[in-house]
Amino acid sequence: MNKTFKDFRDAALAMLPKGPAWNRNKKSKTAAFFSAVGDVIATLVKDVENLATELIITTTEQLLPEWEADYGLPSPFNSDTIVARRAALAAKAKKKQVTTDTYIKEFAAALGYDLIVVSYHKPFQCGVPTSQCGNGTHEVGCIRSSNAITAVHSRGIVPQEYFEMEMKRILSAHVEINFLYQ
Repeated sequence: MNKTFKDFRDAALAMLPKGPAWNRNKKSKTAAFFSAVGDVIATLVKDVENLATELIITTTEQLLPEWEADYGLPSPFNSDTIVARRAALAAKAKKKQVTTDTYIKEFAAALGYDLIVVSYHKPFQCGVPTSQCGNGTHEVGCIRSSNAITAVHSRGIVPQEYFEMEMKRILSAHVEINFLYQ
């Protein structure tokens, strides 16, 4: 739309009643008043037009600091680039309670990493050398999940240290992670 204060001033002056009491000169005090009001309205219209963009995490710019504050960012990873800040915000917004292999891959993709996730189960050791858990007779609650995560390709949106910190943060405590970069 790109309306300026002049557009709103001229529209307001055109709506004034006809007659000698209503000065429509663009240099009059009435026009100066409508210019000031028109400037506020033009700013408001611009903000409303950008609202759809600002409400989406991956496209926000003006409201990025507010989004980061809502999600507890910036974390120890501070970047000056808007792309990296949006990527960190999008990854944080995608956090779920249940971490599946698909979710891990999607979360990493939001941070610029392509992953291979290999999940396997191994017996829980219970802190003793000869555990009865996981030997086929005690299946419930006795299996510990492990994930071997290999970063195949990185687009370099966020540093590896931040990526590893965020991955450890989203996964459950019983899940082991090994980072192998290729």
